[in-house]
Amino acid sequence: MNLLLEPNPARTASLSVSVVIQAPKDRVWTAMVDEVDAWWLPHYRMAPGSKRIVLEAWAGGRFYEESPDGGLLWYTRCKW
Repeated sequence: MNLLLEPNPARTASLSVSVVIQAPKDRVWTAMVDEVDAWWLPHYRMAPGSKRIVLEAWAGGRFYEESPDGGLLWYTRCKW
């Protein structure tokens, strides 16, 4: 059996959505960054039974899911 792997360039998409939120900026920041589990819907989680989703909102910070056994499913690294 011969296997030939052809390069497949990554495809990306960009989506921009604007929403007006009637709340102080500090409260919105806290909700979006510190309370990810409150708004990240369960059917968008990738790790079965994940304990939480974490966004480390600083340069070099991570965005990841934490599994029950302490493992991580790492989405991306933050860059500012």
